[in-house]
Amino acid sequence: MTIQHLPDGSLNPAWVKERQGKLGASKIDNILNPLTGKPKEGKKKGAPSEMRQTLAKQLAAERFTGFSCGYANPNDQDLKRGNDLEPVALAAYEARYGVFLEPAQWIEHPDLPFSGCTPDGIIVGEGLVQIKAPRLGKFTSIVIDNEIPDEYIGQLTWEQAVTRLPWTDFGIYCAEMPPGKRLWVKRYSAPIDLLAAYEEQVRIFLAEVEMYFDFLTKTDFATTEPA
Repeated sequence: MTIQHLPDGSLNPAWVKERQGKLGASKIDNILNPLTGKPKEGKKKGAPSEMRQTLAKQLAAERFTGFSCGYANPNDQDLKRGNDLEPVALAAYEARYGVFLEPAQWIEHPDLPFSGCTPDGIIVGEGLVQIKAPRLGKFTSIVIDNEIPDEYIGQLTWEQAVTRLPWTDFGIYCAEMPPGKRLWVKRYSAPIDLLAAYEEQVRIFLAEVEMYFDFLTKTDFATTEPA
């Protein structure tokens, strides 16, 4: 997913508005264990993690106010690298495999409103493409290990749950490598039971967001007394 900015460096308001108060694929790891689909627990056994609770409150606040709780800093160099190289990497993927990628906008989950994803590309009716642009050291490590790092499994799995497409080609692109070795691709298909576990946890999480939203809607702050 490319975070869209205007020429002056500010976030594209339409891009932000489309995602306000909604759970996207890049935040899925905040609420569950990406490898098992089980809820992410806090320090106390059985209690939700602080990260999960914070995200639920932020999404409720965005829905209630219409304002954003903030996105990644556009001056972050790794973020800028990813945004700059993603179009190059997607073009390299199209050229290698002879396909056309449909650029994806926000896609809402068909059964779970206020959740969805924005894949980097879609091969219509077939599968998804998700691109990362790690720096040289990380790129080399992934290629040698020949495995998709665990940190990306949550995003890939949730995108398949949302789109109902059966696979994602996960690609990494490194401009520092010589031509012909800059793009590495590995296909990922989420197990059916993992997809079901994700959807169940997202359903529970969205109910938590709704609870906080109701609190903001119904509570009369003017009647509260200082302790």
